[in-house]
Amino acid sequence: MTKNEIAEVLEDIGTLLELKGENPFKIRAYGSGARILESMEQDEVERLIEADDLDSVKGIGAALAQKIGELHATGKREFYENLKDSIAPGLVEMLEVPGLGAKKIKAIHEKLGIDTMAGLAEACADGRVAGLAGFGE
Repeated sequence: MTKNEIAEVLEDIGTLLELKGENPFKIRAYGSGARILESMEQDEVERLIEADDLDSVKGIGAALAQKIGELHATGKREFYENLKDSIAPGLVEMLEVPGLGAKKIKAIHEKLGIDTMAGLAEACADGRVAGLAGFGE
C-alpha cells in the first residue's frame, strides 16, 4: 500500500472509532498519523518502515507504527476489518449525508436507535432528528 492509501485507512479507523464512542485521544492519534504520513515522502515512509523506525517520527507511537507497517506489508489490517464488521453498515452509509459527521451519527444512533438510511429518512420526516440537542430542521 502507498502512504496515501494507508493514511486513508487510518482516517477511516478514526471515524469508525468515533462512531463507536471510543477514547477521543485514540481517535485523534489515527487522524494525526494519517496527516503525518500524507506530509512525508513515499520513499521516506518506506525506508522508516523497513528499518522498523517509523515510531521515531514525532506523533507516531509504537502501536500506530506497527499498524502502518502491517498495512504497508500486507495491504490489510485485521483490526480495521474487525472494526468495520462491528459497526452497522447503515451508520457508515450515513457518513455520506452532507452535514452528518461521526458525532451526529453516533447521537442519532444512541438517542433514537437508528442505524439505517431508511430509519434516518423517517426520523427526519417526522421531526425526531430536529428535536435532538445540536440538531435543527
